[in-house]
Amino acid sequence: MRICLIARRFYESNTHMQQFAKALVGRGDTVDVICARRNGHPKREIVDGVNVYRLQARNIDEPNKLVYLAKVLLYMLRVGAFVGWRHLRSRYDLVHVQSLPDFLVFSAAVPRLLGTPVILDLRDLVPELFVSKFASAETSSLFRLAKFIEKCSARFSEHVIVANPLWYDRVARRSARPSKCSMIWYSPDPVVFHPRPKRRNDGKFVIMYPGTLSWHQGVDIAVRAMPKIRAAIPEAELHIYGEGIARELLIDLANRAGVGDAVRFFDFVPTPVLAERMADCDLAVVPKRASERFGNEAASTKIPEFMAMGIPVVASRTEIEGRFFDDSQLCYFRSEDEHDLVRAVVSVYRDPVLRNRLCENGSRSVREQWQAIRKQYLELADSLVNGKRPWRNVTELLPETPVRRLPATPGARRPAARSGTRLLDTVYYACKPYLPWDLRIAMRRLHASFKRKTYSAVWPIDPNSDTPPVLWPGWPEGKRFALVLTHDVDTAKGLERVERVAKLDAQHGFRSSFNFVPEGEYRLSPAIRRDLVNAGFEIGVHGLEHDGKLYASRAIYARKAAGINKYLQEWNACGFRSPLMQHRLSWLHNLSILYDSSTFDTDPFEPEPDGVGAIFPFWVAGPGDSGYVELPYTLPQDFTLFVILRERNIEIWKRKLDWLAERGGMVLLNTHPDYMSFQGAPARDEYPASYYEEFLAYVRQKYEGLFWTARPCDVARFCTSGPLTTAVRNGEDAA
Repeated sequence: MRICLIARRFYESNTHMQQFAKALVGRGDTVDVICARRNGHPKREIVDGVNVYRLQARNIDEPNKLVYLAKVLLYMLRVGAFVGWRHLRSRYDLVHVQSLPDFLVFSAAVPRLLGTPVILDLRDLVPELFVSKFASAETSSLFRLAKFIEKCSARFSEHVIVANPLWYDRVARRSARPSKCSMIWYSPDPVVFHPRPKRRNDGKFVIMYPGTLSWHQGVDIAVRAMPKIRAAIPEAELHIYGEGIARELLIDLANRAGVGDAVRFFDFVPTPVLAERMADCDLAVVPKRASERFGNEAASTKIPEFMAMGIPVVASRTEIEGRFFDDSQLCYFRSEDEHDLVRAVVSVYRDPVLRNRLCENGSRSVREQWQAIRKQYLELADSLVNGKRPWRNVTELLPETPVRRLPATPGARRPAARSGTRLLDTVYYACKPYLPWDLRIAMRRLHASFKRKTYSAVWPIDPNSDTPPVLWPGWPEGKRFALVLTHDVDTAKGLERVERVAKLDAQHGFRSSFNFVPEGEYRLSPAIRRDLVNAGFEIGVHGLEHDGKLYASRAIYARKAAGINKYLQEWNACGFRSPLMQHRLSWLHNLSILYDSSTFDTDPFEPEPDGVGAIFPFWVAGPGDSGYVELPYTLPQDFTLFVILRERNIEIWKRKLDWLAERGGMVLLNTHPDYMSFQGAPARDEYPASYYEEFLAYVRQKYEGLFWTARPCDVARFCTSGPLTTAVRNGEDAA
């Protein structure tokens, strides 16, 4: 696989990114890392097999909010252009973006739009860090804006990695559903962080702090404690490795405290060199402020690194550290209490039994975690690329309303349900009226060309979708399969062609369903409805407007649902289909419907590409014994096949029909009169109506007498009556 890792940090000191990159390269993947550049480092370098691209020089001391924002936006634009260009040249299979900031994930817009899954890795939470760094209140408008941006960033991404359980709970509450999140803690790489003999033999007792120099880290507490530590341990020195806005203040504080000679500040060193320095120290100190929300909740990466090297650690007692380590592994002191810090340091110095116990227990606690975390990350990456993630299906998107259906089909590389896709849909349909038709179609065709290659194993046929429901009795009269023809009428042009399409169906002995948009660009006359019904055709409701905004929010949906119910009653209709095949199955229980047909077995080209992985009807349970039948379409739509993919025959329809017939499934086809050309050369958004007629003739000629020709309402009534009720409503529960 080709994988891109993006961060606005220095790769040479970013142990998290090094951890993931090495795990991927170690198993043979190609990895590009896009990161910030420290002065003196090359713009491009290969480090341990990882292609490192440093796109922007960065100063870690950025106290001004506007300057910080301007630099971040410039970096995001640079990365977006660079990653987009590389993706178009050679496609990435996965993009992993690490905060800070969280909205850096939008730099992966080009791969995301072209179907590549994107991980948002929340190493730190921006709203909480914003409060800590810029002394803002959590009630401020800027804090609320930061939370909104975090939510948008999470929705844009395919999956969210959170660094610790406290933040996992918070992100799952405010920004992303739990099924979209994973908690992947940090564990040090044993190749870098491992016990080794000390090289130093100078008689000093070296206390070490490596990390960011900011207020919430509490390094000033350790500096203020040094006079008392020196009084008890004259040979003690505090070595500080780090950068940050507090560095000069800490140097001044050490000089004023009279311990300037005992508190030494060191410039940046790469991770391997830092590991050597850590191995030479006698004690590590992590003095974070528990009163600072960010310091109380941000897990220290240095604690497990020191533990892995067999170095005892003195740390302030914070909520997050208490989740991972007990008193047998860390020597805790009361946060922000320099006197208790002195007590802890002196205790470890004077008590070799305590010191050895901390080293042994700490080392044991992190020894086995590296392989487990490495395995967890690699499995997550594979699941995102291969479409095997547990949140992939519509039914599992909506846990608050159970859907009784077939079990998930293992092994299929099927597009997942993506909240980021829905966010992109919102943006796209807001801009759509202003985009030229040629540009829109060109974008969709480019997108489709990538997806067709990616999902060739499950489109047009998903080989794992053919398992029938438990207790499935088969189709009426012993027929091998069911044939269901539906037509969506999106525009006034389509309305003008309804009569011709109905005649075409009737000539071949079929009766189909026509789904109309009640308040779209046309008005459906009672005469057309009456003529279709009298001729044996079915009428269905196709949303309220055809604008892609039905599910924009619960409030908008509730308002439109009232209008939809009005037309269902007025038209005496029992079926519904959402415009653009959008779907929120649990929302539809307030519609007066017998069935819905807004899903599909497999179709990566839809705006919401999550397939249900089934070629049979299934039951969507509502409150009590209520619910409705879901009828997924199982043949590719005509617009996708002939306009987007520009197929020039119906071989795909034939091949999928033959496969469905062999497996006894439901052959449900959705076509649009809007795009059928009945005379002359087809327009740029049309295809010859002869393609559809050829399909009808093919079904009759090859399968005459073997299929049940039914309207959607007929299938839904069949599924909710007689012996099939048990199979549809209860059988899948047993599965």
